Amino acid sequence: MDQQLVEALTRKKISFMGDPRNTKFGFGSSRTEIELEPFVQLRGGELDIKRIGAFTYLGCKFSQIRHVESIGRFCSIAGGLVVGMAEHPVEMLSSHSMLLGQWNKTWPELFTEFGWSESQTNKGRKTGFAQIQRRSKRVTIGNDVWIGEGCYISRGVKIGDGAVIAARATVVKDVPPYAIVGGTPAQIIRYRFDREVINGLMDIKWWNYGPEIISEADWGNPISCIEHMKFKISSGAKIYSPDYVRVTPQGVVVDCSGSSLSENINDYKT
Repeated sequence: MDQQLVEALTRKKISFMGDPRNTKFGFGSSRTEIELEPFVQLRGGELDIKRIGAFTYLGCKFSQIRHVESIGRFCSIAGGLVVGMAEHPVEMLSSHSMLLGQWNKTWPELFTEFGWSESQTNKGRKTGFAQIQRRSKRVTIGNDVWIGEGCYISRGVKIGDGAVIAARATVVKDVPPYAIVGGTPAQIIRYRFDREVINGLMDIKWWNYGPEIISEADWGNPISCIEHMKFKISSGAKIYSPDYVRVTPQGVVVDCSGSSLSENINDYKT
């Protein structure tokens, strides 16, 4: 990331930890568009993410966060996270990508010495990609999610609001709201709160209102917080819809109205 882009984002309340040159929007040689609410901190890595909500921090130099639709607000995402790596077909004769025609140019001997044909690899490509497509949806991470160091998340997974992913976990299926999961493959260890509290928090969706909704609340007492927030909402608390920025693949920062991104970030459901 060049200095001009860093300065433009900093003016929009996007901050960096460490060397900003360790942060890249995209994956490999590709550059992708990303939308950022204010008060996001980027800490490095390759970020193929369409949207990141306010007050979220994420990444390190070695993070590879790929194929992500959105990350909500108030998320705490540690370093070393790997998300959405390319899938291989597992229902064909072999899971090797050579059956998809991806090695035709590198190994022309497949045709000149081993009897393969282009029609065979074309058919393999069509069949294999059809299998992969069934599990290639983009990853969605909700609001108030904590992801520990060195986790892996497969394509298509949805992480619910308030969830916690223990360090080194391998997440291959959806995680319910406020579940704490860990292990390989990740399993539910417990829930952060009882069902009544979880339902109360999911009804309020406090992250829609930004930090103001929890000012003066007793943060160590979730039940008290729910009552406090209900009172504030009934008294006219406003939805937090800040202006945000869109960074194009060319590195151009575009100012955008707050309503569109806020709706996409906050309407997430598991």
